[in-house]
Amino acid sequence: MISPYNFKTAFCARFEYPLENFEKRVFWNAMHPEIKPLAFLINFLRPGFFRSDLDCIRSVAAAETKEEVRAIVNSLQFDPTFKQGFFRGLLGVRISGRRLTRLAGKVLISDR
Repeated sequence: MISPYNFKTAFCARFEYPLENFEKRVFWNAMHPEIKPLAFLINFLRPGFFRSDLDCIRSVAAAETKEEVRAIVNSLQFDPTFKQGFFRGLLGVRISGRRLTRLAGKVLISDR
């Protein structure tokens, strides 16, 4: 059973977004502002480019505490595909783990 209080429901309630827009809204909120134009272009030309970013967002959706989100985000440093390649690695065209964790901190409570 899905908890009624998790990152997805808390985020959508806090910012008044429909639940079906969760992934898209978190994706653009977790992206560094200076990278967004390039990310928009890449997303248009290669829609599957951000698959690992969206997988990460889906995995934190059910997190109930900031600590759970932080643990999931910290595991990204061990995922070789997350920072692989010129755009993702060198230019940083990917979601920011720090921004994602801060976003969760705005809507979730600490360990219960």
